Amino acid sequence: MLQSLEAVLAQRQWLAAGQLTVADILMTDALRVLWLRRASASAKRG
Repeated sequence: MLQSLEAVLAQRQWLAAGQLTVADILMTDALRVLWLRRASASAKRG
């Protein structure tokens, strides 16, 4: 899943006027939380 997401995100321009926006930071944090939850669930399964 992360590989396909990386491919989509690689096509986007991430800097607005050369700066990170609050939306960029929030999206990164939201994706991190999702990744951590999935990693935790995978670890519990074995």
